[in-house]
Amino acid sequence: MMTRNPFIALLLLAVSLAAHAEWQVVVHTDIDSGTETRVAYTENEDGYSLEVYLDSNGAIRARLSANRVPLRFKPEMCPTFQIDTRLTGNTSINEARCLSDRKWSEFVLGYVIDTSVESRTLNAIKNGNEIMYRFPLEYGGYEETVFSLQGSSRALTAALGDLDVTVP
Repeated sequence: MMTRNPFIALLLLAVSLAAHAEWQVVVHTDIDSGTETRVAYTENEDGYSLEVYLDSNGAIRARLSANRVPLRFKPEMCPTFQIDTRLTGNTSINEARCLSDRKWSEFVLGYVIDTSVESRTLNAIKNGNEIMYRFPLEYGGYEETVFSLQGSSRALTAALGDLDVTVP
């Protein structure tokens, strides 16, 4: 039954958009090995997703992907990210370049040693309000997109484990 009340329709739309933008934990399964990886995941209304996961070598990685967007990242160019007004960057830890392709870019945020990780960026993602990425496009120009970090701490803990995140 459809409602004719515009307030209820607007409320339902807001709840739908909020649920879409919320951080969650998803499981990716490697089809060759069957290995499952827990991933903290969010997607924004622009059609981009942000995933944070722990790889098999103990590296915590953040991957920006263009899922529903026809735009393509400029190959070999790392996006710049800014978390709130505090932290900016465009490299992985130790100033290493990101890994990038036309539809995604990935940064190493830190390495887990025992149950701790030293990472200013991971700490900011867990405790910040929003992260904005700006990146050059394959055929010229720039694009930017923003993700809310609300709920990221809970999702990161569920995906990565209860890590002690310290700031260098």
